[in-house]
Formats: sequence, C-alpha cells, structure tokens
Amino acid sequence: MVRCGLAGLRSHRAPVDLADLRRHRDQGTEDAPDAATPARRTRHGRAGRALGPSEGGREVGEGELPADGYIFSPDVDAANPTRPDSVTQAFTRLCRRMEAPALAELRETKPKATRANLPAVDRWDYRLHDLRHYTATQLFAAGLNPKTVADRLGHADPSITLRVYTANTDAQAQEAADSLEAGLEFAALGPGE
Repeated sequence: MVRCGLAGLRSHRAPVDLADLRRHRDQGTEDAPDAATPARRTRHGRAGRALGPSEGGREVGEGELPADGYIFSPDVDAANPTRPDSVTQAFTRLCRRMEAPALAELRETKPKATRANLPAVDRWDYRLHDLRHYTATQLFAAGLNPKTVADRLGHADPSITLRVYTANTDAQAQEAADSLEAGLEFAALGPGE
C-alpha cells in the first residue's frame, strides 16, 4: 500500500524547465551527446537516446516538466508513475548490493558460496515494509508522541502504530531498568534520608 502511494506521488509545484535540468546534469562535463550520437544500449538492451526533432520526438532538455508530474517517474517528462513493483525490486537490488562485499570475500575461500552461505550478520534480508517498522521505532525512540508517528505512517489511530509498528530497543530497555533501579534505591533510603 505504501509503495503504491510512493509511486503515485505528484509534485504539485511550479513547472521545471527541462533545459535547466540538463544544464545542471551536464555541468562540469563535456558537451552532452546530440541526436547524431549513436544510440547507447541500456542494461535492458533498449536504445538510450531520445528522438531528435527531425525524428518526430523531442530533444531531452526541451520543454517543461508539468506542475503535477510524478516525483518518481521512468519518463523524462514525469508523465507516468513508477510501477510499485519497481520500487520493491529496486530496494531488493539495493539489499543485494549491500551483501556483495561480504559475498565476494566469502567466495575467495569458498568459490561456490551463495547468499545462503553468508553469516546472518552479513545478510540483508530486509523487505521494503521493514522500513515502516524501523521508522516507527526510531521516531518513538527520539521521543515523538504517538499521534505524530501515526500521522507520519498514515494511520488514523495511534493505537495501531503502538501495537504493530514499534519495537523495544536495547537503549529503551536499559533506560527502563535504570529508572526502576533509581526508584528502588530511593525507596530503600527512605523519604527523609
């Protein structure tokens, strides 16, 4: 549900000049390739060059982004939303990249090692949804009130956030133990001592 909301975010901002974006991207580099440049292949095997005006397309850098364009869009003009599965797949790829150094080190001693052979501490078995739990836990640990955290996660009722999306941290457990210990020491001394 959240990834659908993320993929469908619209900017609701003033239009952005694509030529400004292109100048910013190319700043500090040599001239950008033009329509006469041979098409590059992307990792998916598709041509990676925009159609020039003579080819019936529009040069990258011409025109403006729409004021209500999608923030996450596969299109240069932000006309279409990113598919929610793309968000999940990108997060999964990120987790695999985080495992890559440990896996490469393991393969130096065991050439046929796979992710399953990695020790638990080196595995990144996280789901995109786990970020919601992490967010709630960190916001509560920072001292924010339940209503604020619930609003941040899109919950109407803070009790759902408290019941489902929080976890005790070691620091919170230690703070609770210290608080109880201080209360017991005060009671042992007596009120007048």
